[in-house]
Parts: sequence; structure tokens; C-alpha cells
Amino acid sequence: MTNTPRKTEPFQTIVPTKAMNMFLFPFSFDRKNKEQLVHALKENLFEFFSIQNKHLEKEYYGEQYYVSHDSLDQYFLPYIECILFPDSCEKEGLLRFSKKIDHTITLHTSSTIVSSNVLSVDVFLCPFEIGVMTIRTEMSHNHYTYDDILEFMNHFRVLEPKL
Repeated sequence: MTNTPRKTEPFQTIVPTKAMNMFLFPFSFDRKNKEQLVHALKENLFEFFSIQNKHLEKEYYGEQYYVSHDSLDQYFLPYIECILFPDSCEKEGLLRFSKKIDHTITLHTSSTIVSSNVLSVDVFLCPFEIGVMTIRTEMSHNHYTYDDILEFMNHFRVLEPKL
């Protein structure tokens, strides 16, 4: 039996039907200002993420996607669950604040024009004055190539363009 390579379709001819991206932007904050930061997030309609809040399961991830809170609850060991999913923003742990955006943006680059839907934004306030902002996007038009998607990702993730 010989091991002959399979013929595959060239990568460039495959047309993706959807691209779901999540961009992470770390930041630091002053512990003394944490309360003000939490207040500002709530004032700007960010909702504190609680695993008991079942209506949030389908709120931030796109039309066809959801995250089961019951599965999350069963997945982690009890002693770490209270750190990952505190039940109030006054407790220590990974405090998550989320906001549904559902806004279409258009990115113009030298080689292409790409539209994407910004689904939601999360802000995580972690111990040791570390924070992470995540932005979920969805590109669901089937006329984009993989190169277009990579170009969008390459430009979107840059906070301060140097070029």
C-alpha cells in the first residue's frame, strides 16, 4: 500500500462563509480607582456578568451561538468557580462587564474594503490591577477571501498604528 498525497483544493479558492473573531487588549488600572471604573462601566451600560443570569447566555455571541451557564457552572471546580464567576462586583475575582454592540463597521485598507459586525465588548477586571478588553466581531459575507479576513484582523488588532 503506497502513501500517495491527496489532492486538495488550493487555499485561495476556498471561500469562507463566516469569520468569528475575538480581539484581546490588555490594560492596567489603579486599584484605588477600581470602584470608579466599575461605576463608569455600569454608567455606559456594561452589564456585570453573573453565571446565575441565564438571559445573558445568548446576549453577546452572535445569533447562532450561546454559552451555557449551566455547563460553565459544572465545568470548573468549586474552589476556582468563585474566582472566575463572582456573584457580585464587590467580590474579588475576574469581574466581567459586557455590552452588546451589534454595529457594522467598515475597514478601508490599501488593498481592500471589509465590513464586519462588532457583536459585543467585554471588560475583565482581574486581580493585581490587570484588565483585559475583548471585542467580538463577525464577518458573514461569503465574498471575502481568507486574505481579506486576515487583512481585517491584522489592522483591527493594532491599537497604535506605526505605519
